[in-house]
Amino acid sequence: MALADLAELVAEHETGTNLVELSAKRVSRVYHALYHTHIPHLEDADLVVYNQTNDHISTTDRTNPSLVRARDNIESLIKAGSATPA
Repeated sequence: MALADLAELVAEHETGTNLVELSAKRVSRVYHALYHTHIPHLEDADLVVYNQTNDHISTTDRTNPSLVRARDNIESLIKAGSATPA
């Protein structure tokens, strides 16, 4: 996926609006946050690979298993929290 496309999707999700309603400035801020902060962290964790030449992000073999583990951990925390008496 192109980083610009990801930035658009993230901006839509963050704001709860569709792309045509978003300002170019908002999408640009998300793009720069992804480029400078989030993508490097995800690369360090071996969850994505970023190809700067074509501005493309790809998942790795570790991405899906890591997401499954994260989801399972979150579900366990939610269940443990709901089991706690008020």
